[in-house]
Amino acid sequence: MSENTNEICQKIISFKKGLKIIADVASAINTPVSENIKFYGRLMLNIKSGMLFYGDVKPIALNMHGNTYPIVKALIEAEGEEVTYDDFAKIFNCKYSEQLISTVKTTIRGLRRRLGINRNKNPERDIFIPTGSGFYLSK
Repeated sequence: MSENTNEICQKIISFKKGLKIIADVASAINTPVSENIKFYGRLMLNIKSGMLFYGDVKPIALNMHGNTYPIVKALIEAEGEEVTYDDFAKIFNCKYSEQLISTVKTTIRGLRRRLGINRNKNPERDIFIPTGSGFYLSK
């Protein structure tokens, strides 16, 4: 492939990704609230499309088959109650282990970063509260 053809292919791929995000946002906006939307505090999750909304931050498309979506869904559905690492083990259908704890913590850390939450600079915005045995959402 020539460089020109490769550039065109990259632009097409980027364009398709952009269209998917737009379609997901449109789907999230056009779906009835009672059917596919879960709210808790400042978080809103479209469980059909995987779009996560947090205040005025740009919506995030969560991978429905990755780690972030089931963690966020479990925390929102718990409505402020603690979701323990044992609960996360059941969600991921695995055993409680140090690797599971590390995966959950790393996923929450990445989610904080994507949502612009810095626990040191703006702790009042942190909604993912660690408990030692899991996490809960604050309003």
